[in-house]
Amino acid sequence: MKIRVIAENDQAKGKSFEILIGMILENLGYTNLKTNIRAAGMELDIEANHKSKKLKILCECKAHEKSIEPDDLKIFHGKLRYEIDKKNVNKGFFFSLSGFTSNADRWYNDASEDTRKVLPLYGTKDIILLLHSSNLLATEERIDEIVRRNSSYDLAEKYLIFYQSDLYLIQLLSLKDEITSYMILRGLGGVVSSPVMDAIAKLDKQIQNYRRIDPVITKKVSLNLLDLGEKCSEQISAEIQETVDDIQVAIGDLKLQKIIIANTDGEEPKAQFKINSDLQTLKILTSRFVTTDDKFVFMSTPYINSAVNEKFLDFVIDRFKIPADEKIKKIMIQSARMFPSVLYFFLLGENETYCNFHNSLQRFKSREDVQSLNNIMLSQFFKEIYENILADLRTAESTYLSNKEILGYHHKFEIKFGSQLELLLQVSGSAHTYIATKEIGDEIKQGEIISPVNVGANIRLGNHLLSINEYNLAIETFDVVIKNSKDPELLSAAWNNKAQCFRMMGKHPEELSCINNALKYKTTRNILSNKILCLESMKRISELEKTKKQLAKLFPN
Repeated sequence: MKIRVIAENDQAKGKSFEILIGMILENLGYTNLKTNIRAAGMELDIEANHKSKKLKILCECKAHEKSIEPDDLKIFHGKLRYEIDKKNVNKGFFFSLSGFTSNADRWYNDASEDTRKVLPLYGTKDIILLLHSSNLLATEERIDEIVRRNSSYDLAEKYLIFYQSDLYLIQLLSLKDEITSYMILRGLGGVVSSPVMDAIAKLDKQIQNYRRIDPVITKKVSLNLLDLGEKCSEQISAEIQETVDDIQVAIGDLKLQKIIIANTDGEEPKAQFKINSDLQTLKILTSRFVTTDDKFVFMSTPYINSAVNEKFLDFVIDRFKIPADEKIKKIMIQSARMFPSVLYFFLLGENETYCNFHNSLQRFKSREDVQSLNNIMLSQFFKEIYENILADLRTAESTYLSNKEILGYHHKFEIKFGSQLELLLQVSGSAHTYIATKEIGDEIKQGEIISPVNVGANIRLGNHLLSINEYNLAIETFDVVIKNSKDPELLSAAWNNKAQCFRMMGKHPEELSCINNALKYKTTRNILSNKILCLESMKRISELEKTKKQLAKLFPN
């Protein structure tokens, strides 16, 4: 891999290379960096001290197009020897972006052992290793992973650019063995702003005839089409505020990846495009979005509910080799639509353990043994779902959960640690989290105990607890409303909803008592209908008939 420093002129280019070497040295533990030092009539590029090794160094930095000749090494060696003899420094580093000529290598190899000890040489490969070790450059494997995640072009040459005190990577991309495009990333793989990419493209002649693939724009186009609409490049451009030319480049890349498909035979920029509905597209988009800050934006699109379907379910069941009844299938569909980490686990997570388990299961003939072992596998499967859900809950905004119609959640936990002889630690408990919707007059803070006076918040909390089958907690909350409210509407609703808790618990006398209390404040079709269901369950025929007549009279339609 090559390194190139680009700047408006040679002087700026040399200064930039010194800044790059300074960044490497700082990350390797050197401090008190000084540049362009003049001493005893000599000019030195960098001087620095190591903060722990009691080492003071001089550095020569050459960003020449041609390889370094022996004379350059001799001159720097003379400067270095002078400073060492004066006990000003201990060592000197010579950095060259263009490497060294064979004559320079011969001079260096023929030099004394002491010279080679105090004067190490660093060519391009050595500088790249220093960039890795100083955490300024991601590994090639990591860069390749990022590029492949964002494009389906073949990877061609890659090289480094240092521009205005930052390190960038240029990845050339080919199609059918012909370089057609390129992508610019930060040294650690991050995205680059459009103005910086424009400036680099203007100065770097090697990429000026190729199309730029911008991962940010490609991602924005993908997200824009996840509303399941059919759009032309002009419409997408207007909606995401990017140029039509950039949109068309992104569309070309997404078509190549088969993430989007043309829905008409029209010519650009009028041709209509839509997101591909196949499973492979879901896998690619999940890989691309779930590992980024856009994961909850991705999960909020209509595309998710459409793509997480029966075909998706069949794929996951086959991938993990798990027995799944209708209840388990429902859990899988709902959790994959709500939580990005669960979706990623289903599509791309490790499944080798489950496949090995399934294969070893074939040795067992007894139905009871197979069922017992399948339950073990399902427990592990649900444990991973649970862990991924918790991971998402730590980072999800309450607005995302509300948009998914999640108003709260209740979970129980227990964990035990033990040695061979004793229980070392046991932690257990349960927790309930409710997402309080702020309305006019409400001032509910995170972690705040809801005031009994805030009957609106309490009745919403009670309804939520009822919806997740936490009946005793719901009853307690409705009792708070009943005790503190004077509003007939709220009191009627609280008594009626409390009745539903008792109904679900099979306590029909208590249910009927609550319904009668609700009717004292307001008579509605819903409450009378609930009373009929309760009386049917209790087989109180005469009262049942009387209530049916009352319902028909008050609400004839």
